Amino acid sequence: MNFYQRGIECMDTDADLAKKLFDKAIRVGDNVGSAASCLGYLISKEDPKTAIELYRKAIDAGEVKMAANNLALLIEEDYPEEAESLYMKAIEAGSNKLAPRNLALLIRMSDPKRAVSLFRQAALNGNSQYLEKDLRPLIRSGVECAVRLYEALLVSADGKKAAELAQLVEEWDTEKAEMLYATAMSSGDNYDAPRCLGRLLRESQPQRALDLFAVAARHGNTEGMFEDVKPMIKNGVLEALEFFERSVITQDGRGAADLAQFLEKEDPGKARGLYAAAVEAGAGGLTCTKLADLLRDEDPARALELYERAIKEGDEFSVPIRCAKMIMDRDPDRTLDLLQLAGKAGNYTELSDVLMPLIADGSERAMQLYEKYVIATDELDGDSRIQDLATYLHDKNPHKAVELYKRLFHTDLKGEAMYSYGILIQKESPGKAKEAFRMAIAAGNEQYATCALARLIEDENPAMAIELFERSLAVKYDSDVVNELGIVRASKDLDLAKDTFVEAMEAGDKLCAPCNLPHLLIPDDPNRAADLYLSILEQNEPEVALGLSFLVRESDPALAANLLNRAIVNREDREPLRFFLTFLALADKETALNACKYFANQGFSAAPGIASEIMFGSAYDPAKGTVSLKKGTCEDDAACEWIVL
Repeated sequence: MNFYQRGIECMDTDADLAKKLFDKAIRVGDNVGSAASCLGYLISKEDPKTAIELYRKAIDAGEVKMAANNLALLIEEDYPEEAESLYMKAIEAGSNKLAPRNLALLIRMSDPKRAVSLFRQAALNGNSQYLEKDLRPLIRSGVECAVRLYEALLVSADGKKAAELAQLVEEWDTEKAEMLYATAMSSGDNYDAPRCLGRLLRESQPQRALDLFAVAARHGNTEGMFEDVKPMIKNGVLEALEFFERSVITQDGRGAADLAQFLEKEDPGKARGLYAAAVEAGAGGLTCTKLADLLRDEDPARALELYERAIKEGDEFSVPIRCAKMIMDRDPDRTLDLLQLAGKAGNYTELSDVLMPLIADGSERAMQLYEKYVIATDELDGDSRIQDLATYLHDKNPHKAVELYKRLFHTDLKGEAMYSYGILIQKESPGKAKEAFRMAIAAGNEQYATCALARLIEDENPAMAIELFERSLAVKYDSDVVNELGIVRASKDLDLAKDTFVEAMEAGDKLCAPCNLPHLLIPDDPNRAADLYLSILEQNEPEVALGLSFLVRESDPALAANLLNRAIVNREDREPLRFFLTFLALADKETALNACKYFANQGFSAAPGIASEIMFGSAYDPAKGTVSLKKGTCEDDAACEWIVL
């Protein structure tokens, strides 16, 4: 039975049956070479190893023409020399279509002239379908025989193909390219060829280039032409701008958008008119968006109309965001609809910025959109998006921020989240805040959480606060923290506190330490204190003016008064005076009492009360002019009476 012939008959309709028939043909000796070659072809993709064995069997049985070619295709990547030999065997056996082209592709870059000869052989025998593609790398490399073959076989058959060849040779032979473009135009290509030749000549022959662009424009090839003339306009060829307006925009008003984009920064008024003309001519999408951007402040209603049109035409990525920003204060529902469009389009970065203010105002739908299109969309870093929102809401909507921080307690961001959570709750729940700070420290937030905990416990446990500040500084030096450390140390060791402020100044602190240190120096080293105050006087810190004014009150009363008037805008503001007197009292109570009396005489109504609180733990009632002493806090009733007076 002729198994091989039956296999050939069903090879295209039932490959599985054909495989079985070819296999039987090989086993019974029915056309073994041809059957092995056909079976190898059918299984070459699924089982290349067996296919190679079958092709070799076919070659041994005398079926060289197809089997050698197909075997070479399978092994050429790993065994190029053997593949070359097999292709030659196939060619010698009569394969003049497939094997010559395959061998040419194998040796194309190593032996280009021989490859061109093989491409010619294949093409003349009917295998010219991919000749243009096959020759491109050789032509780009300047292989002239490849150019001649292209001309002989392709351009001679269709003169318009000369333009395609010209594009390949223009980088290394502009004269040849110019001649080929001319050939294409004489063959009737007035669409692509004149435009390509115009680009080639625009620097050397600008006027001729414009004439060529005009030919292409007359034949309808205007799309994107502004990119062709833009280099000429930049080089000062004014005729190029006139040409574009005359020959392109008049034919297709949508081209005005390209010129508008070029002029947008230099001449926004003209750009606006050109965008409007392009929109009128039917340009949509990006052109509508560009025009809307220019009209947003001048004509918001028209801008919104254009944005909506751009959205309808498919721009749902960034335009809905711009539109939403314009209406979010007056149309929250439409705003959220627009933001949902942007979310569906994947624009979660811009979406996040617009949703945050809405969430801060309490919009539940905005929060749902943020969850769906920002947090859930960012698969790699959704927790960071939660943190971003919580940080934004920290001051604007603390209650919501607290909820979000809690969601991060079991993530890699727990150290920062617990710290921020503690900051928000420390006034109403100091105990919970302390625990949050401790957990944040345990989670690795050594720098900030330690300082926050130190500030919270510095009154009840100054020793621990000092230890925590020092722990923070061990992570990263911060002059502000050094100053806080100095303040806490001042209550325990005045000399150590002074050294701390000196250390901060040596590390580059030019404001806080030079302000705090002289407060402590006033009793024992007033001259140095004055020098420090003067070094930062221009910073206009109220405490500096207070301290220096007190120091020069007797030697230069006019300067003292000027300092107070210059720096202290509101004499009812307790904090600068309180801060100054607190430090001064740590250094010397008697000097602080004298300072209090001085400031009270200068019109600072808060001075007696602050002094009584700092000195004696008492509360001064300015309406009654009395001091209510806390039990056991004052041993000198005369001093209290002195404060009131």
